[in-house]
Amino acid sequence: MVDVKQAAFVVAVAVLFASFIGLAHDALYDQPEYNQFCTDDYFRFGAYPAKIESTNCTYIVTEEERQCVKDEKTPVYDYNAQGCQLYRECSTCNQDFKAANETYSRNSFFIIGIIALAAIVAGMYLKYGFIGTGFLYGGILLLVYSNIRFIGELDKFVRVGLIFIELLLVIWIGYRRLEKK
Repeated sequence: MVDVKQAAFVVAVAVLFASFIGLAHDALYDQPEYNQFCTDDYFRFGAYPAKIESTNCTYIVTEEERQCVKDEKTPVYDYNAQGCQLYRECSTCNQDFKAANETYSRNSFFIIGIIALAAIVAGMYLKYGFIGTGFLYGGILLLVYSNIRFIGELDKFVRVGLIFIELLLVIWIGYRRLEKK
């Protein structure tokens, strides 16, 4: 028969452990922010300039500007003395932000994934069964959290491979744990 107090304790340990690790990760490892790469004054306009109604401006898109958009970069504009919008330069800040965010996501996935697997293994060997079970479930929650939050930035084949490896590890750990009983 399941002891309700021990079951509640298992759930509490699992949820609090997973929450603690997730929050500690966020506190200790800052996620890149868009404004670190692309400042507000740098993007007063969009990739395609708006027509200015108060002046007689004729905007001609340059080949450099077309190439900038084609390369998935962001054109940056200024106004001239007559108030007409002019192409200034091509910015890579969006690409720089995306690259930094991908690195952050990959690193976070591995950091939290390793902690999750360590918690699962530790949970199997802790002396007090309900505490160990709490860490075991907490590790599983962390594994799910890292998959949901960070795996989207990885290549689709890498995602499948990592989930398969995680599945094999969890099955192997579970089998070893049940085999010892």
